[in-house]
Amino acid sequence: MAITELYTSSGFIATTSAPVSIAQSTPSTALTTNTGPGIYQFVFDLNNMIAGEQYALSAYEKAHTAGTQRLVETWVVDGAPAEPLFMTPALTLMNGWDFTVQRVGTSSTTTSTGSGRHLLHSVRKIS
Repeated sequence: MAITELYTSSGFIATTSAPVSIAQSTPSTALTTNTGPGIYQFVFDLNNMIAGEQYALSAYEKAHTAGTQRLVETWVVDGAPAEPLFMTPALTLMNGWDFTVQRVGTSSTTTSTGSGRHLLHSVRKIS
């Protein structure tokens, strides 16, 4: 089994207006339905976050090929993390998956406060 870095980004900005798909070569608000089978892990460097910010990291998949893409899990990262490297568990994906990031507006952070953060990430694949 080989481990590869399938997709990587030197930085993208996630906002509260639309989720950003990172399951493609360039992060985009155009969501994707990736059908490449494998075991995937999503890794984020959240070092640029500040207190009061929240980001929702969500995984999607289809239960079978002709199914509908549905939410698998959402992880919410809050504030300047003491451990800035965030890694999802390894997920077995194949029928129509996507992974998105979206800034979450909170009582202390809205779309108009603070500046967008460059979030670094990589999508790792075992095949």
